[in-house]
Amino acid sequence: MIAVNVGSGSLIEVFPSDEYIKRAVPNSSYWGSIDDKSIVLIKADDVIEDIRHGHEYYHYLIDSELFDSMWTNSHDELKKIYKSNKVQQLSLF
Repeated sequence: MIAVNVGSGSLIEVFPSDEYIKRAVPNSSYWGSIDDKSIVLIKADDVIEDIRHGHEYYHYLIDSELFDSMWTNSHDELKKIYKSNKVQQLSLF
């Protein structure tokens, strides 16, 4: 599936959130990988016209549905963290 950045128009391939992404961001819908980090997409409550100027880059469209985004550890890091069962602070980058 492809997500389109509202601000830049750039495209990223995204996947349905799996157990590792959902443990980090429970309300996530999709995730993708950019520069060895996971970008997580969460269904937005607002409409595209309500996005404040300058915040367009934090939003993505998938099949005309609007999503907010946030960053977390890479998918591989999340798998290691959750498979090891060690409590650990997730880094932002």
